[in-house]
Amino acid sequence: MQIPQKIICKAPSPDLWPDQSAKDELGADYDLLDPILWGIEHWWKTEEIAQALNTSEEFIREIYGRWRSAEHKRRPPLTPKLSLRTVGHDFRLPYIPNSTNLEA
Repeated sequence: MQIPQKIICKAPSPDLWPDQSAKDELGADYDLLDPILWGIEHWWKTEEIAQALNTSEEFIREIYGRWRSAEHKRRPPLTPKLSLRTVGHDFRLPYIPNSTNLEA
């Protein structure tokens, strides 16, 4: 089965309404957004990303804000717990062996 060239060459778009494009919605092409997100996820500073990509710090902060506000979409949904306890998953603090002398 061959994929039509029209589909292969089509620009990315959510297609929620006619002539909508991802570039118009996001303010940049994926060629620029991908390295910005890579820099954000690798804890680069805003000015470092802006300088490396020759773009404004304001735009980097805008993309960071969008990335941060969508964090809930990248996490699995909460589910109801059916058992009393799941060993290794219910405790938020890491296990520290020989921690009997910790101060309260």
